[in-house]
Amino acid sequence: MLESYHIIEDLRQSDNWARFMKSLGWEKVFLGDGVGIGYLRKFLGIFTIIKIQRPRKLLDEKEIDALARKNKAILVKIEPKQGEIGEAQPRSYKKYDNWPLLPPSEIHLNIDRGEEEILKSFSENARRNLKKISELRFQISEFKKELDPTTIERFWKMFSISGEEKGYFVENLNILKNKIGSFLGNGYLVLVEDTKGDLVAGICVLEHNGMAYYDLAGATKEGKKLNAPYFALWQAILEAKKRGCEVFNLEGVYDPRFHDFTKKWKGFTEFKSRFGGLKVEYPGSFSKWYLFGHHF
Repeated sequence: MLESYHIIEDLRQSDNWARFMKSLGWEKVFLGDGVGIGYLRKFLGIFTIIKIQRPRKLLDEKEIDALARKNKAILVKIEPKQGEIGEAQPRSYKKYDNWPLLPPSEIHLNIDRGEEEILKSFSENARRNLKKISELRFQISEFKKELDPTTIERFWKMFSISGEEKGYFVENLNILKNKIGSFLGNGYLVLVEDTKGDLVAGICVLEHNGMAYYDLAGATKEGKKLNAPYFALWQAILEAKKRGCEVFNLEGVYDPRFHDFTKKWKGFTEFKSRFGGLKVEYPGSFSKWYLFGHHF
């Protein structure tokens, strides 16, 4: 299954993601049969920016220009899926840029197999750390209307402290609530506690079309001492498998092509790489600007 990951429709093409984008002020724009959707946003009531992320099919240059003219866009930002550009790259995308909005590289785990086989694919370090765990407990909180807001707030507080300590961007609580509300029935939180009941690690997982996405994660200093991040990820993988997912997407890892954008990711890239899987490199990030009726 993993070798065919590229045929899986990307999360950014889902109705759930479109609802989430709408909560952030982005309007869905239909790109055509078999192509998918993009998102546009108006600024100052005048300028429009369009982003097209992991479409099902590659748009040609004329289609991109027509889309920009129709919506009076000053910028079309495009991040294709693996293997879609090929020889069309120089014609379809005017400028290869260095500021991707999505992770340019990811790690995908094949979870369409037995638990023991999945464990064997982990590094010796990951398996050893999982065996050491004895003082942790976990709970799975599915994204439902009945999900207690305090559960979300508890996760976010731990996640935000963890992220700020490392200097990462931390989305605010309202954005997280909107995201969970947009993915009702298609996501879950993994919450890991120590013996005192303190939250020491957690993961937010989104789902679409047979793939689980490791969207947000964090751990306290005490949780790291207890190997809680390993335990949390293992439980997230088992839950995804239970829910019928075939691929677990560990999302962004360090990519030397985009050193400045991903240099802070080296630490968790090492962590993620201990779980095996296939490293996936996307073609890159492209921008096409339209100013005063001209494109650049």
